Amino acid sequence: MSEIAERKAAARKAAQSVRAEAHARGQGAAATWLGVALAPFAGQVLAGYMPMRGEIDPLPAMAAHSGPVAAPVILGRGQPLGFRAWAPGVAMQRGQFGALIP
Repeated sequence: MSEIAERKAAARKAAQSVRAEAHARGQGAAATWLGVALAPFAGQVLAGYMPMRGEIDPLPAMAAHSGPVAAPVILGRGQPLGFRAWAPGVAMQRGQFGALIP
């Protein structure tokens, strides 16, 4: 493994540890803050994500958004990231890396 790859792996491991600790304490004010931050974008297209492995959960803010919401879809190696429409209750399936996709 190259030095850069080793440093990236160490940084990823450290970030996952910090996220897991924060997730264990609960989302706190994150969802509220995110909703406030997104308020100026009401009616515009919002790109969100499906949380994995202790990431902050943006779903409450995505559900409350007053405009179209999209979630990312990995199309394949070397392909650009795609997006599909998302709304609360939309059918989801497991995509690459176990991520939920609409």
